[in-house]
Amino acid sequence: MQLRRYGRTDLHLSPLCFGPMRFSATTPGADDKSREGERALSRALERGVNFLHSSYEYGTRWAMEETLRSHPQRGDIKHIIKVPVPDFKDAGFSADKFRQRIEEALRDLHTDQIHIVQWLRADPNDDATRIARIAECLEPALEIFNTLRDEGKVGYLAPFPYTPGFARANLATGQMQAWSPITTCSKWRCFHSSMTLKRRATASSASARFWKGC
Repeated sequence: MQLRRYGRTDLHLSPLCFGPMRFSATTPGADDKSREGERALSRALERGVNFLHSSYEYGTRWAMEETLRSHPQRGDIKHIIKVPVPDFKDAGFSADKFRQRIEEALRDLHTDQIHIVQWLRADPNDDATRIARIAECLEPALEIFNTLRDEGKVGYLAPFPYTPGFARANLATGQMQAWSPITTCSKWRCFHSSMTLKRRATASSASARFWKGC
């Protein structure tokens, strides 16, 4: 599979990213669904996928670990993870919790670096709250992110832009090297944000859900 350079970053990624959100049970076991998920991950890596997305919330990293622990291509895999700090019910940003989520991922995914960190959430789940939290959380988030980057544990920071307005607000900070919406840009109606990304050569990846043949 031909790799593509990710914006102005030094990452070269497969056009397809493997996401394990529903690929296994959330409790470790030898059930059929989990075994099929592990086989799917192995097959994706075999066919040239080098880009994996995960989150501790999914409860499926145990199955990824089964495959990645001794995989011969483990050192070539690039990881993007969600780090929802603060999470929906958190009162504010916690650098300790941010580090905890990174350290957990490094351990569970058997990797030395998380290459792209998707960041920021808010409750209530709306733009009025989310956009306000950018200014509230950005400085402490950058401080711990830069510390982890200096340690070689993370690469690039990206927002998880739920809406075009939130995406534009993140881009306006000048601190985001990438973005990663949860659907295709055409469905997400983010034409203007996409034009901004092109002008800035900001790295972008769009995630669409595919399961059960859909």
